[in-house]
Amino acid sequence: MPVTFEGKVISCGRQEGKLFWLPDPPVRVAVLKTEFVDAEVIHFKTVLSAAKEKLEKWYAMAVKEFGEKAADIFDMQLSILYDECSLTDSVVELIDTEHMSAEKAIEYQFGCFVQLLRTVGDKGGRERADAAEELKQLLLSLALGIHRQRICPREDTILILQSLSAADMVSMDCRYIAGIGVLAGVTEEPLAFMAKQRKIPLVSELRDCRGRLYHGRNAVLDADAGLLLVRGTKGGKECAEKIKKQV
Repeated sequence: MPVTFEGKVISCGRQEGKLFWLPDPPVRVAVLKTEFVDAEVIHFKTVLSAAKEKLEKWYAMAVKEFGEKAADIFDMQLSILYDECSLTDSVVELIDTEHMSAEKAIEYQFGCFVQLLRTVGDKGGRERADAAEELKQLLLSLALGIHRQRICPREDTILILQSLSAADMVSMDCRYIAGIGVLAGVTEEPLAFMAKQRKIPLVSELRDCRGRLYHGRNAVLDADAGLLLVRGTKGGKECAEKIKKQV
């Protein structure tokens, strides 16, 4: 009996493949304070430069493959770095005055910025908040030297991720990606557009799904119904009953 997980439809379609669980690398800010303020400021400015370079690259890739509409999120993120000067200046100020590490200052200041945008409440505010959250994660990853594992499957694969960003979608080798399931929510508009262009079914917010338990199993992603069905799992009946009780 297959185990079934429900989620939110982002891009429709129905595909089969081998399940591949790709967890996010852990992002943990361990160093909160520093006495080497100048070194932290230099580190932050290096991170900013690297982030701008990556965003400009992804913007160009998105325009080339998907058109201007899909590239809007990268333009929005670049505008946050270039136009919201007070935001990056505030990070430097936190490092200078509070002796925060660059990573902690990024986490705090960009976190506050995301929360502020979410209070706006309209669609534009939500989109900008989602873009800012992705940008925060990019900056933290660069500051901490964290990179997601690169994969290149050689057979049809249902990829299960903890999170998925527009940058992931642009840079991912999708030749053998039959479908994508995501445990977290996603920035819907750009990802839906990109997934539809690539004809990849995409479901987000998969409930109670722990893909690592079923890595390598045969699976069906029925994005038309917002379902992930995993075949040949031990204890499938018991697991399915547990899920039904939680829904």
